[in-house]
Amino acid sequence: MKTTLLNISKMSLLLFLGLGTILISCTGEDGKDGINGEMGPAGQDGNANVIVSDWMHISWGTVNSDVPPTSGRMYFQEIPGIDNIEDFVKTGGVILVYLKHGIIPNGGLVHISLLPYQDGSDHLYAYISTTTAPQIYVTGLVVRAESSDVTHFENNDDFMVKYVVVPANIAQNSGMTSQTAKDFDEVITLLGLNQ
Repeated sequence: MKTTLLNISKMSLLLFLGLGTILISCTGEDGKDGINGEMGPAGQDGNANVIVSDWMHISWGTVNSDVPPTSGRMYFQEIPGIDNIEDFVKTGGVILVYLKHGIIPNGGLVHISLLPYQDGSDHLYAYISTTTAPQIYVTGLVVRAESSDVTHFENNDDFMVKYVVVPANIAQNSGMTSQTAKDFDEVITLLGLNQ
């Protein structure tokens, strides 16, 4: 008898809890008439318009007539997302060019340096070239080298270049325009890029 009474008590308790849960449960319709919260503050602009090229072998478009050649130029006439490179830079856009160079050849020790780069007689730098005489000169980004022989840079895994193109609004919002340090890892972190 004690067991039957105990079982009935347990069953009554479970029935009471179940019925109570059903009665106080919400329906799917309950939340639709609530008050919407305030809109949060706008976030920082993302990096969707930042353009980062792949690492590229150096390939001279022109070299001087010296034998061996002591200067060479590599041209980037078209950069995705930039219609007019001169206007892009004038309005605050930033173009950074990096050199990945092997300190110990064949990948033994590699450094990444922002151009300009100088080591002994090797000097590499980047600039923007604009012209009104396209039949003679090239408009675009130029990587130039001067050395006792610039051919050792060409198609060499120990010398590769990459550019990072940052629109004016992102450069200003990220603080790039006020900083002088342009270390590659620092820029990638500053812009929130995955490399």
